[in-house]
Amino acid sequence: MAKVINCRISALKILNALSDSNHVVEINNGGLISINKKNEAECFMLHEGCVLVRRTEDDLIISKLISPIVFGFNKYYDLTGKVYLEAVNDVVFEVIPASQFYKKIAQHDLWESLLDIMMFISSEIFHKTNILAMRDSWSITRLQLIELLSEPDVIRTKISAYDYVQQRTHLSRSGILKHLSRLRNENLIELENGILISISNLPKSLT
Repeated sequence: MAKVINCRISALKILNALSDSNHVVEINNGGLISINKKNEAECFMLHEGCVLVRRTEDDLIISKLISPIVFGFNKYYDLTGKVYLEAVNDVVFEVIPASQFYKKIAQHDLWESLLDIMMFISSEIFHKTNILAMRDSWSITRLQLIELLSEPDVIRTKISAYDYVQQRTHLSRSGILKHLSRLRNENLIELENGILISISNLPKSLT
């Protein structure tokens, strides 16, 4: 998709200009990363790997970040204590104070690249909000299953369909399992040990 390609190109420009090898950190799959833990606004720069963005208060998965990407540079929303990051695989990243980040963006005239990333992240947030604003659990579950099937293997093959939907929506266990059971019985999805293998023309409503 064009927006993904543009975002990655822009992110690479920023990483190449701002990165300091002395500050690059590697963590393993499952590792957790705090944002603004020094009570100072910070920007997160992901060089390699994939992380989940989770809401601190209830661990809801808000989004995912796939390298290369820059995150947390919004001046008007303080992320301190609100979210944390979870490594899906081995990741390479660095954290830079926001004041230094913006100074270097200005020095290298990378505002257009930053705008590309901001528009990409905004579109992802709008998409997520649109799903959660739906009124019925089936519509939400349906879209989450479609998204799951399109996920990279590092995500899709390591999480059950139930866990994927539940961790991103907090729908009830009984409701999700009821939908999955019906879809499987009607041969509309294929599951193997809970892992989604395929889907087939999921209806927009269940009657």
